[in-house]
Amino acid sequence: SPAPILAESGVERFGYILSQILALFVLGSAISKLAETMAELRAMRSEALSRRRGVRTYLNAQGCPFELVGRIMSFVDYRLQRIDNTKLDAALISPTLQTELYVSQRSAYLVVVPIFELARDTYPDVFAILCAKLGRQTFEVNEFVFQAGVYAKGLYITSSGTFSYYEGMCDIGPEYLLYGIHYFGELALYVESYLNQSSLRAVSFAECFMLTGEDMAECVRESPSCTGMICEHVNTFISEVKKLHSPTREDMCRITDTCCKRNQYYQMLFPDPKTQIANVAIPARSDRGSVSLQELVSKLLNGSIYEHLDQTLEETLPELDPKSGPHIIFDQPAERDRALSSCLSLIALATHRYDTFTAPQAQHS
Repeated sequence: SPAPILAESGVERFGYILSQILALFVLGSAISKLAETMAELRAMRSEALSRRRGVRTYLNAQGCPFELVGRIMSFVDYRLQRIDNTKLDAALISPTLQTELYVSQRSAYLVVVPIFELARDTYPDVFAILCAKLGRQTFEVNEFVFQAGVYAKGLYITSSGTFSYYEGMCDIGPEYLLYGIHYFGELALYVESYLNQSSLRAVSFAECFMLTGEDMAECVRESPSCTGMICEHVNTFISEVKKLHSPTREDMCRITDTCCKRNQYYQMLFPDPKTQIANVAIPARSDRGSVSLQELVSKLLNGSIYEHLDQTLEETLPELDPKSGPHIIFDQPAERDRALSSCLSLIALATHRYDTFTAPQAQHS
């Protein structure tokens, strides 16, 4: 029931009328906002239905098989639901803000590759450009992301959906179901012609991010120091891969993680306690063999010692020790091999053993 108002009180009557007007105004505003929201939702739904109807009309006009029409329409529904409704109009924000948005959305996928995680920690600007360069790809059920025996196009990072992974050809290698974030084909970023040694197939509607070698080179070329870090990793990574006949995906992941930790930028950023001077232990003289450096040089010049020379050098020179030398301590075995090779080459030239110096070369080189 309405509030009691004195008939002779003009103030109360005015206050009551004003409160009713304000209530009607608030209610009208709420109804207007609700109507606008419903209109926007209807417009979005209408646009999606219109695009879907256009695809269906085209397929019917072309007389496509029913099974193909069903697959295409299922894919269209997935695309309209997952992508188009959340598409951003890039013209509304600045390039810097758009790049930061890409980093917030895609960094979790890119950092699964160890060298890009290192790039995030050392060169965040280059890492942001790499995030912006990632291209999103959508796959239907049973569609191959890549196949064994086909030239690799780049790095693939799974983002959503279920995938079936095969080592080797699909009818030979074992099958593994993969969920979540995984990466494949890092080697394709560094070499021009690389054949896939495995296959990846989408079991459900799925999405991947892809990065090509050309896009990566374009991103890092503006930073010479970052280019140097990537090149160091590439050289180490390729040399380690060449040592394996048929590396599996687990081998590739292990190699890239090891090579990244050997990178000088990683070692400066995350120093290993065992590489600090206080923790380095050099073997005593008695532990390194019975031939001194002076005796070794004298015997080499006299030609009285040449068999097992590499082993003799490793026992005489602590720097070349294969177990506790500084190259091993600092996790740089390739540098130790190069130093040993340089010593052997210099000794061969000084003692006029040109046959030994040229022995590693090809016969017709």
